[in-house]
Amino acid sequence: MGVDPSDLGTHSTRKGVATQCCAGSTVSPPLLSVCLRMGWTILGPVQGRYLKYEKAGDQYLGRAAAGLDVNSKEFGVSSYYFERETISDVSSSEEQQLDMNETIDKYLKEPVSCRDLNGKSFHLMKSLFASICYHYDFIMSHTHE
Repeated sequence: MGVDPSDLGTHSTRKGVATQCCAGSTVSPPLLSVCLRMGWTILGPVQGRYLKYEKAGDQYLGRAAAGLDVNSKEFGVSSYYFERETISDVSSSEEQQLDMNETIDKYLKEPVSCRDLNGKSFHLMKSLFASICYHYDFIMSHTHE
């Protein structure tokens, strides 16, 4: 793609994401959330003693880092996930609904590389799969066979 791989590294990625999140909008995430996520200490012992991790700032940063427009109403929309009502027939029993959810989990864990994923990584993969399922028609109409 015309890029020398030696020019890229984790520092480039972290610096680019931090810059985009902090300077890409007038409603940027809290600087503390950026520093904590990036593993940077800017205030020395004060940061560890008085300033703590908070989920809201971290979640806001995560959505901004994903490239979502912070000025759009879609910024606050939840990510895609499987609901039991959507993965089974409405007339199905609770037992059948659980079986369908377990089937999806089994299908996703089937590849050798996915068997040993920890819970958080598997949850992320399942969310990504739900997003692909949700956008299936768009993907099929806009991608090459």
